[in-house]
Amino acid sequence: MEIFEIISGILLMVSCIILIVLVVMQESSGKGLGGSITGEGNTNAARSKSRTMNAMLVRWTRIMAIAMFVITLAINVWIRFAA
Repeated sequence: MEIFEIISGILLMVSCIILIVLVVMQESSGKGLGGSITGEGNTNAARSKSRTMNAMLVRWTRIMAIAMFVITLAINVWIRFAA
């Protein structure tokens, strides 16, 4: 195994784990059945803070998804032309 394969494999695993964590941390778009039953209400301050945090998580999720795609593409191109 070459050093590029080892480093790119580690980068791919780390980016996958970070992407999973970012997706799990995001707030769901809908309140679901639980929110409608309990009448869950947020104050404006809490909603504003959660929107900015959620917007940041969405932005970083997109960045990590693109990074994972580029790393995967680079690994496949390298393996294809190195062999």
